[in-house]
Amino acid sequence: MKCVDSRPSDAGRRRKYIDDDGVKHETIEVPLTLWRALTRVGRAQDRAAEWKRARARGLLQQAALNDKAAGIGATASARTLGLPVRTVQRWRAMQK
Repeated sequence: MKCVDSRPSDAGRRRKYIDDDGVKHETIEVPLTLWRALTRVGRAQDRAAEWKRARARGLLQQAALNDKAAGIGATASARTLGLPVRTVQRWRAMQK
């Protein structure tokens, strides 16, 4: 592939190429900060962390509901799981 034109632009450096078959291609180089803002590359880790938090929260909720089924009170369950009592009460009320 051969570069036939290269010039700066507001967004970054633009380049035009022609490959061996005569097909034209255009590329642009952008600063990494702009690239991350456009593609949200950094958000992939945020989504993974969000997924992990949701799974952990689901396990806590299930443990609280298991405590209810075993006859353990909301206060004792909350203390054991390290949760606010109101959260355990809300989860128990939603189960109905």
